[in-house]
Amino acid sequence: MRLTKIYTRQGDGGTTRLATGEKVLKSEPLIACVGTADHCNSVLGWASREMGAELTQQALKIQHWLFDIGGELALEGYTAITANMSQLAETWIDNMNAELKPLEEFILPGGCESAARTQMFRSEIRQFERELVALSQTLEVNPETLKLVNRLSDWAFVAARFCNLENGVDEPYWQPSAKNT
Repeated sequence: MRLTKIYTRQGDGGTTRLATGEKVLKSEPLIACVGTADHCNSVLGWASREMGAELTQQALKIQHWLFDIGGELALEGYTAITANMSQLAETWIDNMNAELKPLEEFILPGGCESAARTQMFRSEIRQFERELVALSQTLEVNPETLKLVNRLSDWAFVAARFCNLENGVDEPYWQPSAKNT
């Protein structure tokens, strides 16, 4: 499908159309999930601008997956997400984690620019996961999609740590307030 005209005025009244043609309110939980997938995609695109080449390639693959998830949500019965995607994400996580030192404490989001941006993606993908779980209580959601979205937050956490390692930046460790007073 190619768009030649971006505005249609059809959504001016607060409705939108699913891929099936069904008209729904833009406030529907399904549409909120599609919007959150889009938001996650944008945040990851922004984060990837500061990543190294290998992570940038992984982020690009994840961006395609997020579009696939949006397609699944917009078109009932359409399945795009498969178990091999979660398995690939796990491989990426394991490969990065092998180069990281074990965690001694909780870390704070931050460090270098790419790590901070990737932590933003992590928190957004967690929000998306919560919305998908809520949606799955009323509509059918591909179980592999739920699994993949959960794995993507793991990927983001480890990728942020990896960004700090690649940039030679120490991870900011959490220090309980009782130790700071």
